Amino acid sequence: MRVESEFTLLATHDAAQLVAEQWERFAATADIPSEVAFAADHALTEHVQNLVDHGHANGLSVTFNALDGRLVLTVEDDGVAYNPLDAPEPDLSLPIEQRPIGGLGVHLIRKLMDSVHYERTDGKNRLEMVKGWTR
Repeated sequence: MRVESEFTLLATHDAAQLVAEQWERFAATADIPSEVAFAADHALTEHVQNLVDHGHANGLSVTFNALDGRLVLTVEDDGVAYNPLDAPEPDLSLPIEQRPIGGLGVHLIRKLMDSVHYERTDGKNRLEMVKGWTR
């Protein structure tokens, strides 16, 4: 069974919280396994917070799509062109006090999701995050 939810919101300081609340409702409705819901929640929150803090976006469009053990999360924004997947991997071998601030959000998204894809079309950034599961 396909379950989908799409909504738009302003890129304000409470956007990540609003997305997390929508995600929680969707995950329950779509019967997403808890470990998949946890990973998706963290990936979504990281990405949306990065957009609010650094993306200069005004608006966001978010889509959740679940079908046959495959979850696709899509976040589209009207901010400056930026591919977060171009960010270098952080040096996790350094002691935490020697690491530069930032850079862990994209790393976390890559680790939590099975695949992540970015594209810039029609003046918008689009990040698609995919996670699968079996029962």
